[in-house]
Amino acid sequence: MEAYCGGFVPPRLYDRVVLYKAMSDYLWGLWSIVQYANGNPAADFWAYALNRFEHCKMLMRSAEFDHCLNAVRTSY
Repeated sequence: MEAYCGGFVPPRLYDRVVLYKAMSDYLWGLWSIVQYANGNPAADFWAYALNRFEHCKMLMRSAEFDHCLNAVRTSY
């Protein structure tokens, strides 16, 4: 992130990345369910979806997620 931001990275940006990771897992889980429902034979989309949802739940239940969510809420 330092390279992307050109140096110092404010802590609030790290907080947002943690939230984005959870939302990314949720999004890809939903996308995988659609692929499964449409019968896409390219991969085991059901297993992939379950994995992404589990990762999302694990992250959202963590103390780190709570901290980051509260930090983002109070920054507005």
